[in-house]
Amino acid sequence: MSEPAITLCMIVRNEEQDLPRCLASVRGIVDEIIVVDTGSTDGTVAVAESFGARVLHYAWTDNFAAARNVGVDAATTEWVLVLDADEELHPEDRHRLREICRDPEVEAYSMLHVNLMDAGGFTETENSYDVTLWRHRPEYRYEGKLHEQIVTAIWREKPDARVDYCQIRILHYGYLKEAVRAKGKSERNLKLARQLVADHPDDVFYLFNLGLELQRLPDLEGAVSEYERVRSGLSWYPLWAAKMFKCLATCLVVLRRWEDATAVIRQGLSIYPDFTDLVYLLGYAAQEQGRHARAVGLFHRCVAMGPATAAGAWPGMAGHRAYEAMARSYVALGRLEDAADAYEAAFAAQPDWTAPLAGMVEALNGHLPDDALLARLAAWFDLEQTAHRVRVADVLLAGGRPDLALQTLTPDLDDDPAARYLRGLALLRLGRHGPAAEALTGVPAALGLPGRGALLAATGSHRGLPAVAALARERGMNAPDLAEAARVCLKEARFWEQAAKTGGVRFG
Repeated sequence: MSEPAITLCMIVRNEEQDLPRCLASVRGIVDEIIVVDTGSTDGTVAVAESFGARVLHYAWTDNFAAARNVGVDAATTEWVLVLDADEELHPEDRHRLREICRDPEVEAYSMLHVNLMDAGGFTETENSYDVTLWRHRPEYRYEGKLHEQIVTAIWREKPDARVDYCQIRILHYGYLKEAVRAKGKSERNLKLARQLVADHPDDVFYLFNLGLELQRLPDLEGAVSEYERVRSGLSWYPLWAAKMFKCLATCLVVLRRWEDATAVIRQGLSIYPDFTDLVYLLGYAAQEQGRHARAVGLFHRCVAMGPATAAGAWPGMAGHRAYEAMARSYVALGRLEDAADAYEAAFAAQPDWTAPLAGMVEALNGHLPDDALLARLAAWFDLEQTAHRVRVADVLLAGGRPDLALQTLTPDLDDDPAARYLRGLALLRLGRHGPAAEALTGVPAALGLPGRGALLAATGSHRGLPAVAALARERGMNAPDLAEAARVCLKEARFWEQAAKTGGVRFG
């Protein structure tokens, strides 16, 4: 039996930054690359051709399906794989692609898309499934101007077609905040989504996509309205329905519509009983209502369930997110040691995320001697390394212990911009504005807006507003710098306000 041949089909526009990563991930795996360019003005075409791609030029018509089908029509192999430029085959899984195409019984595969998202200091992931690998037949063509689908045509033409779930991972970088802002995806997609709903007011998939775009704005009430229309119009549950229940429940929870949220979550769990994310939302709703014992139980249930595989699932809901939320409820219940253990479990599950350790410091402050607190942190870091000392200082500062952060950031670390910046913030928090301004003077160019804002805040607190104006003129600082300085000052004021409420800052 000959090896199955695969064509990679793509549509692109101004993707010279992302395209090399995508095409490198399929090198040696696919037999043909067809790239449909919809009007690039950068080096996209040259990049594609350097990887041996056949480039077709197509004038964009606000119709993703039409553009996709130009490439599919040109494919000459037995199988078609579709990727976007901001995606790549996972390096650990790529070798299995040709293997799964050997199964004569399978018509198409719904592949696991791992969507990477900026979660504030680390990258979170959301899992989804989409049919992006299928047998190339002339009757199978994309449908839908936005979030186009191939599986609809497959099942219409061949109702008994076997479409298997596949655990070959596709990494998707397009929902990282900077990528979304750079490409204007939200504005473009919202316009298309509104037009599609106007043209097809009863199509639940188009309604769902409009809800997603409204939620991203965020227009939560508008999103709820569209999701509710979807929920009432579902006669069966397509692959994306699980995500719809989660999105609707999330909006209702944020809007504090507890009864409505609970009803949606319970319906969702009746259909998707292993959807951990919905249980997490139940726990979050209980926590927000002050029902902390119930919340703890639900978060423990999330951990026991493990990560969900449904569309829209976030693996962290069974790991670091569940533990961190659990810890906050333990604090509210006065169970500080249990809270500290849960915070540490959250950090262990996601070591790039230091916020749980800051929560632990805040919870144990005044209840644990300083040396014991530092020893607990030191168990997670190698304090012989500058980078680790900087992370510990960041944790201590975020946890309300600028004095201990300052002890960690000795002046010999000032050659490290991050260490110098944190030392300046610690001094600022302690009210030592002159030394803070001195420490921060060398930081702005290295750390950008946060460093410039902190310097302005320290200078203003030390020498007054005229000095701020002079510094801003001298360094070419602008409105965002001043806004950041105001934010730093407000945070400092809140620190001392909280200290006054608790009877003073408890250092040790």
